[in-house]
Amino acid sequence: MPTPANVCQRVLEFRADFFGCLQYSGIVSLLLADFAAARPMLERLAAVKNPSAGAQGRDLAEALAGHTDRHDLARRMAALPFNSSVDATSGNALEDQMVAAVLVMLGERALALDYMERMVGNLGNTMEWAVMLPVMDRSAASRASSH
Repeated sequence: MPTPANVCQRVLEFRADFFGCLQYSGIVSLLLADFAAARPMLERLAAVKNPSAGAQGRDLAEALAGHTDRHDLARRMAALPFNSSVDATSGNALEDQMVAAVLVMLGERALALDYMERMVGNLGNTMEWAVMLPVMDRSAASRASSH
């Protein structure tokens, strides 16, 4: 039975610039603590969607691996404005719901909640997708942030 990861691998073979699969493959790799796999996916995502986010994959992988300050990165990400992934100067390639998930992975549940509350005030926000992500569950979040 095909899994989303398998489907994305096949899609990326013939459509290497499909940002949906690049983003979700990168996030899944982060959740699995496979930082070596996450970083190139997120770097490819930045190259395709928002070149100003070129360092984002490295920054996330290093923070989640415990090599850099998680809180500092989370603070910067929590300050991102609505729809920042389409702002060519934002330094962010992740959709808003993924920013919320990453904040939880970084162990910053309060910042994630503040971010989500700020985002829901915008027409067309994607926070309903954020609350459905398994990482937003307390037990899943504590596993992800303990790596």
